Amino acid sequence: MSDALLADLPVEVRELLTTAPVTDKKLLELDLAWSGLSDGQARMAEALRLFVITWDPLESRAGRPRGFATVNAGAPGLELAVYVPVWSLVESASEREVTVAAVLGSMAGSAVTTAAAHEQFVTAQYHPDLAAQRAVPDLLADLATGAAMGPVTVQLKAAGWEDIGLGAITDVVQHAFGPVDLDRSPVQLAAAARPRLGCPACEGRPFGFPGELADARQGMCAAHQGGAQKVISTRLATAKLEGKEAPAGPTPDELGQLPGELLDADTVALIYDEVEGLNYYRDFGRLDALFADPGLARDRTRLAQLGGYLDDESVSPLAIRRLVERNPDGVDPVFRALLRKPGFSWSRDGEKLLRRKKKPYFDREPTPSVSVVGKRLIELLGTTR
Repeated sequence: MSDALLADLPVEVRELLTTAPVTDKKLLELDLAWSGLSDGQARMAEALRLFVITWDPLESRAGRPRGFATVNAGAPGLELAVYVPVWSLVESASEREVTVAAVLGSMAGSAVTTAAAHEQFVTAQYHPDLAAQRAVPDLLADLATGAAMGPVTVQLKAAGWEDIGLGAITDVVQHAFGPVDLDRSPVQLAAAARPRLGCPACEGRPFGFPGELADARQGMCAAHQGGAQKVISTRLATAKLEGKEAPAGPTPDELGQLPGELLDADTVALIYDEVEGLNYYRDFGRLDALFADPGLARDRTRLAQLGGYLDDESVSPLAIRRLVERNPDGVDPVFRALLRKPGFSWSRDGEKLLRRKKKPYFDREPTPSVSVVGKRLIELLGTTR
């Protein structure tokens, strides 16, 4: 890589990329950071993990993209895993006449902004399956928006290049096929007609799948290389079919269905909360515009709608709080107009207002309207009669 391509990178990152072990199966973890992120983007940036890789486990498949990203929402916490082959960095930077740092920033930024825009599906672990069905965008589909996040700071996260393990392989497979249940039982290949000295498969040893088998394949004799590739292809294909037969999460048609009373609304907000689950709010967009431009408070119909949100016991305080979070500068002017109290201050009076207007919500433990349920819980519920 030229010095021009590596501009804006720390010296240690430049050195590691310049000496990338391209003949080995290695990865390098980098840390990326931006300033001025929204709350949702900041949450996704916190979950971001970016790896430069020297090997693509599915490189034999046609039409491989220049990067892969997927979501892992289990223990130890939410992860946005982004993988960028080292050769893609050079090609993309050269073609776009930008630096490697800019390429990394656009890819990672795309993952962050796309995940933030679909946070309810990301945190519920529905995104990988929905992305495989093309019901939601791929995390790396919007490089322009990722680049528009502004300058990115790139730092070394790990000490150096490390072996590509099962976790990375599974992430790449999940990106290609959606959530899959790989058969990870050990593989022992049949004896070859003409054993070759030094071939690990000819020695009769078993291999862990998929990582160990893939790593050992290059050192096998020709017959066992073919046998190993057949096992890999068959298990991946089987996992892909099983993923289609039992998709994780709702189908696109199910996600598109709204309650009947919302179908004639001008706008509908779909808000996911970890405690209250998934909730729909009619004409939320009109109120969002009101808070963004308090001058619209001259329109009494908008104020009446906000008053309806406050007085309606079926509307959770969550809706009001989201409006406040999205447009903090417009909160006081709007509520002063609604309540006709020139001295109203949300920071001082807002919580008391919600507790007075939404007393039933504060008198009981919040429960989900629509809740996302993990596969393990579904399995447990399915065994209960």
